[in-house]
Amino acid sequence: MIKTLFLIVLVFSISGCSKEKESLEELLVEKMREDKDQQDYNVSPGEMAACVLTQIDKQIPGLMFGPGRDSFYSAYKLYLNSNSNKDIFNAIKASEKAFGSKESARKAFFAVSDHIFLCMGAVMGTAEDE
Repeated sequence: MIKTLFLIVLVFSISGCSKEKESLEELLVEKMREDKDQQDYNVSPGEMAACVLTQIDKQIPGLMFGPGRDSFYSAYKLYLNSNSNKDIFNAIKASEKAFGSKESARKAFFAVSDHIFLCMGAVMGTAEDE
């Protein structure tokens, strides 16, 4: 019984830490480091990235450790690497398949701003409590 439980935990641990997810987290840390507001408020880029990634994970349909999540992580990376409106439009178009529609991709991408605001308050709140 214990061996079975250990194997289940091991499988979930390994599958939950995909390269796409790690890559997205690294990109989020980079973006948070560059953000002027976060620099002004001395917010930890790592904490912010972890919080935003948690919010993104909650938004992705399916099992938390499901194999189809990598396509969503790739889509979010496309969006976060966008530097112009044209790039954003292209990221949305390219991510249509992952999200099921252009509208769903647009909503998911623009929700990232909401996640950042939510996390900014949460991370600043925990920093003040310490």
